[in-house]
Amino acid sequence: MPHVQFAGWIGEHRQAVVLRPRVWRTRILDGTERLRGVPVGLRGLLDFGRKVFFLHGRGVFFEYWQGVELYPRHLIERIRMRPLNRLFAVLASLAMLLSAPAVLAAAAATVEVVQSPAWRDRGGVTEPLAAGMELKGGDVLRTGQGARAYVMLAEGSRVKLGESARFTLFSRSLQPGRAFRGALDVLAGAFRFTTGTLAKARPREVAIRVGTATVGIRGTDLWGRTDGDGDMVALLEGRIEITRAGQITELAQPWTFFDAPRGQAAEVKALDPEVFKKLARQTEIQAGDGAARARGKWRVLAAVAASEAAALELYDQVREAGFAARLRPRRAEGQGWRYEVLLSGFSSADEAAVAAARLAAATGLKPSVRR
Repeated sequence: MPHVQFAGWIGEHRQAVVLRPRVWRTRILDGTERLRGVPVGLRGLLDFGRKVFFLHGRGVFFEYWQGVELYPRHLIERIRMRPLNRLFAVLASLAMLLSAPAVLAAAAATVEVVQSPAWRDRGGVTEPLAAGMELKGGDVLRTGQGARAYVMLAEGSRVKLGESARFTLFSRSLQPGRAFRGALDVLAGAFRFTTGTLAKARPREVAIRVGTATVGIRGTDLWGRTDGDGDMVALLEGRIEITRAGQITELAQPWTFFDAPRGQAAEVKALDPEVFKKLARQTEIQAGDGAARARGKWRVLAAVAASEAAALELYDQVREAGFAARLRPRRAEGQGWRYEVLLSGFSSADEAAVAAARLAAATGLKPSVRR
């Protein structure tokens, strides 16, 4: 059972909630193993085999490092939370008392791939979307210009989001990995919903709202879009029922689409495969797009700061721009520390370089690529 270590008073541990996981880890500093690999003067600051959740001063969100990054105490003390967020911190940490496997199993969906900038809104708190991020009912995902994201539902279906999309996930499943029951609300942009081979046999009740139309899913592959001109839903495989303005339209023939211009009657039309190739590109992430994945080994060094205050300012700047930055303190030559702001998860140097260029355009920083 994970263990929550509370501070004796609010300033003792500076809003750090420490959980002990089931697996004991001692890997630190990108490859150094065991305690003897740590400088003697820093051993008292480490907590092996635990997850540390920091509460950020500009709102409540959680990030954890399980023995893979070293944070000096003075940096932890700089990451403070506002007084109004303290009750939330206690409630959130109590929720973490559930066993780690149970928490993971309850996730309605997981972010697979992200071509930034993109964000997740939850409970009034906005975070940049990151590969591996878990989602739950009520989460709102937003993608920026030129951005895309892949989301894997727990039961095996995949949702692909195009640029400038706004997507809300609603789930009422107690065991979403076995059977997903809920709704996917596409408020803006393009999407594609595809059911995996194993997920086809699993029970599910899914409705997708696309602008003014509601789609009952009995198909396995469909593409849609909603914008100022109207709504469109294309059936590529399976069967769907679309409800709009009280009227139900069934699409049972693949390669047909439901066209509903704003303020006009809807029609069912044939879908030209060549036309669809162009439409599909709006939601597809291809090699060279600069997308991040959970297991990518290449990184982007967004910036380096000489002080924790400057590091936190850069960190906030990058994350507010929609890029999932992380802070990494490094021992500077001589004495003191330097602080790196990093993006990770890129499968190649080329992918990282594309992401670096997008970050530079969004923030004015001068990032570089490293492994």
